[in-house]
Amino acid sequence: MNGIRLSQGGDCHHQRPVYSAAIDLGAAPGAWSMFLSSMCELVVAVDPAELHPYAQLPNIHHIRKKASDACRDLEALLRREEKQVDVLTCDMNMHPVRASQVLKSFLQYLKPGGQVVLTLKFTGTGRDRSKMATVLQDVFQDDLEDMHMIWLLSNTVCEQTWIGRVR
Repeated sequence: MNGIRLSQGGDCHHQRPVYSAAIDLGAAPGAWSMFLSSMCELVVAVDPAELHPYAQLPNIHHIRKKASDACRDLEALLRREEKQVDVLTCDMNMHPVRASQVLKSFLQYLKPGGQVVLTLKFTGTGRDRSKMATVLQDVFQDDLEDMHMIWLLSNTVCEQTWIGRVR
């Protein structure tokens, strides 16, 4: 399950914290959303595809749209629920630079100190993705701190995870 990445990423050491809200971009089939639902009062799953029945939980709200089309619905939901966002995950199946651009437009919803977890999808072979780390440092330098790329047990050979905190 991809949701294990958050706990592996360093935010859940001894017991799971309780967060107000999380946004899960590229949510389907719903592993991240289901994992986040155990520690968040509200999870907003954003994906045009249907969530698996295991992720259709009372505290998961599914916005069935592409991320680029979901902002108005997301803003209305957060306003109605009076929630601030603590965690933003992104596991969209697209090139890392494009995924980072989409994710960057959602940073406005996170409160200071909020955690960002971006699953990077690579093509080709090899494990050295250090050039992408430099690119992402540049992309997020004004927005995030404590940024680093990690290889998690749940990452495939063609994935790595980028983690940071909102300034």
